[in-house]
Amino acid sequence: MSKFVIPVSLDESSVPSGKIRDLHIIKLYPKWEQGLEQLIKSIPIRTTTKIKSTRDKGLSYIRMGRYKEAIECFDKILKIKPNDLESLSHKGYTYSSLGEYWTAIECLKKVIEIEPSNTTAWHNLSHCYSRVSLEEQAKECHEKVKGLKKGNSVFKNYLSRYLNKVR
Repeated sequence: MSKFVIPVSLDESSVPSGKIRDLHIIKLYPKWEQGLEQLIKSIPIRTTTKIKSTRDKGLSYIRMGRYKEAIECFDKILKIKPNDLESLSHKGYTYSSLGEYWTAIECLKKVIEIEPSNTTAWHNLSHCYSRVSLEEQAKECHEKVKGLKKGNSVFKNYLSRYLNKVR
């Protein structure tokens, strides 16, 4: 098997005002997903950054629509840190994306047990309840989100549009 190399551009002279430029992966494969997969595999796992790098891999898999692999990444994190809110929340979202709403509900409820003010978990839980035809629970979750986001006008507009769809 030949060795894979990903050329990247790090021309610091063209970085405006000290901002970091995006890395540009040169397409070496007919499909960009193959290059991204190789990049994911090449992300180093260090003890101090293991959780973050594994979470980044999981999020990359979500973006690629590879939900089972994303769940595997979040499970690895949860073995190290069982109450990691981000991983539990992402895992719930991922199960929801797979249509496995009851499993998603379990994950999201655990997030809410640990952090009752987590509006993302409440919102995603509402979506899951709605998908399994538990409209009353979905509305209760939306009301909870509404109470938690009271001062946020942008969120209020979004929430009112979503509630109108649910009703």
